Amino acid sequence: MYPSNKRLAMSETLLDWPQISIGELLETIIDYRGKTPPKSSSGITTLTSANVRNGRIDLSKVSFVTQDTYDKWITRGLPKPGDVLITTEAPVGEVASLPGDQIYLITRRMMALRGNPKRLHNDYLKYSLMYWGNIGRLLGATRGSTVPRVLKTDITNLKLPIPPLPEQKAIAHILGTLDDKIELNRQMNVTLEAIARAVFKSWFVDFDPVYAKAMGEDPKGMDAETAALFTDAFVETKGGAVPDGWRVEPIGQHVKAQKGLSYKGSGLVDSGIPLHNLNSIYEGGGYKY
Repeated sequence: MYPSNKRLAMSETLLDWPQISIGELLETIIDYRGKTPPKSSSGITTLTSANVRNGRIDLSKVSFVTQDTYDKWITRGLPKPGDVLITTEAPVGEVASLPGDQIYLITRRMMALRGNPKRLHNDYLKYSLMYWGNIGRLLGATRGSTVPRVLKTDITNLKLPIPPLPEQKAIAHILGTLDDKIELNRQMNVTLEAIARAVFKSWFVDFDPVYAKAMGEDPKGMDAETAALFTDAFVETKGGAVPDGWRVEPIGQHVKAQKGLSYKGSGLVDSGIPLHNLNSIYEGGGYKY
């Protein structure tokens, strides 16, 4: 089926969007890299590159500074809710929006970008920077063998397709809605994975069903058919006591390990074979698509 005139016009519009460097579209850049404030046991929450993960702010591990330190620190600019945080090292290219629920101080290894409100919507900037092609360009520009990093100019020189502001807002809204749904599903998966890990540990690490049967009790949380799969006795091995019929063997006898290949960001393309790297795995487990 041929596309309608409306769809054809839209596709032509997409191709007509100007490619403009990020630096030309920003109102301000807030950069406190290279400075480390004295920590406090409470006070203003401090964000580092370790808190920027997978498009969101991770507050599971944070530090604090006093109000006095904060007041002295923000001489280079005050981050505002909605500013786009981007990490410049350890790791490179993680992006998130600064929350508006409280005051935050940003410190090492990242910058805050704020779009010119007449030209660039902050959420559109965030999702543009999360595009894997732009991440690949940043990774291709890294320098430093011990801790790879990028310079401010590596980020500000990136060129983005810039539609009119109403279209930027519409695009960001759609992507934000999808992002929220993905995050909800991820949290549900985390809960299910935690339950699965707990059951696995109970059955195959702590051997709770075997201990229960050895004491003449019915294993908890399983039906009779499942309980029948477990023995009621242990045998001693070099690795300790295991259920009767089990063995303790090196994992290398049962798996084949294959090392990954090195690559450069300049080798990334828009189509072809999918690339799986360290950034494809969530910390704590789980695959990141």
